[in-house]
Formats: sequence, C-alpha cells, structure tokens
Amino acid sequence: MLWLIIGLAVFCFVLVLILGHQDEKNASLSAENKLMKERLSTFNDAGLQPGETLSQLQNYNRPLTVENAMEAIRYNGYVPDSDGKWICFMVQGERFFVDVTSNPVAHFVYPFSLDENHNMANLRAATELLPDRIIIGRAHIDNDQQGISFIADGIERNYGHFRDSLNDYIHLLYETRARHKAIYDDLQARTDKDKALASWGTQPKVLS
Repeated sequence: MLWLIIGLAVFCFVLVLILGHQDEKNASLSAENKLMKERLSTFNDAGLQPGETLSQLQNYNRPLTVENAMEAIRYNGYVPDSDGKWICFMVQGERFFVDVTSNPVAHFVYPFSLDENHNMANLRAATELLPDRIIIGRAHIDNDQQGISFIADGIERNYGHFRDSLNDYIHLLYETRARHKAIYDDLQARTDKDKALASWGTQPKVLS
C-alpha cells in the first residue's frame, strides 16, 4: 500500500510539472501572437504588406515637409508649385492650396472669385449657416468681398498619411462648396420670392 501511495505521489508530481511547462509554453505563444498582431496592425496602418521592407515603412513615416508634401501631390498625379510656404496645384482646372508648415496641421484652401451678381447678404448668411451642414469644412469671404475660399484643416504628421489622404481632402472641399451653394441658392430663392410678392403687392389694382 505504501508503494502505491508513493507511486501516485510521484505520478501527480510529474503531471504537475508537465502541465506547468505546457502553461508556460501557451503563455509564450500567446505573447508571440499578440506581438505579431501588433506588428501586422502597424503595417496595415501604414498601408504596407508584411512582406514589404522596413525602408518602405520608414519612407511612409517621414515627417511631413513642404518638399515631401509636393512629392505626395505628384504621387497622386498633380503638378505642385510652391513659394516655400503655400503649395499650389490644379485639379481639373481648379486651383487648390495647402500649407503644411504649421506642423501637425495641414491647411487646405479652395478659392474662387466673386462677381457683382452675388447677393452678399445671402452669401454671408450661407457662410454662417455652413457649420450646421458640414463639420470640418468652412467658408471665408475676403475682406474686399472679391473672393470666397473653402477651407479644411487636418492633422498630418507624416508623408505617407498625407499622400494617402490628399484626395479625401479634395473631395471634402468639393462637398463644402456644394453645401454652401445649396444654402445660398435656397436663401436666394426666398429673397427672389419675397421681392416678387412685394412687387405684386405694389401694383395698382384694376377695377372691372
């Protein structure tokens, strides 16, 4: 009986050692899997595949400057020019400007000239109402009332993210302009209707 008890005790001791070793192995595998997932997430955030080189990741993460912002614009198929601060480029015949010197803020501007046919009161009202229709984009009327600009700001710290987000900013500015125009057109339609009613009310009545 004593030998049976001793045998069972040895068996239990060995079993505990085996299970403990297995737990350590599982914990090690879990830590390795977590590390691999974190590395894969880093590659995905950078727009890279795991097989691509470290130099590509470093290229993606370069701090954003005027020079590599122009490189990113060329990458997207546009031709940039710069005065050292503002970068100008054309998209389908329309000018866009971006300033990346206030790191980490990238400041995009989409400008237009105004003519005398615009109702300035309604234009100002549409500009004030615009934040109710779109969160990021905004509009600014020049002090001399000769132009209006549509503006969007974004946080851009590195070359790669700016490169991949450029067209998103362009579409955001298109949408900002479209929503501003919709507000203005609605206000102008009301103005025209009120003028027509006022004009009708002042016409002399003809008795039959």
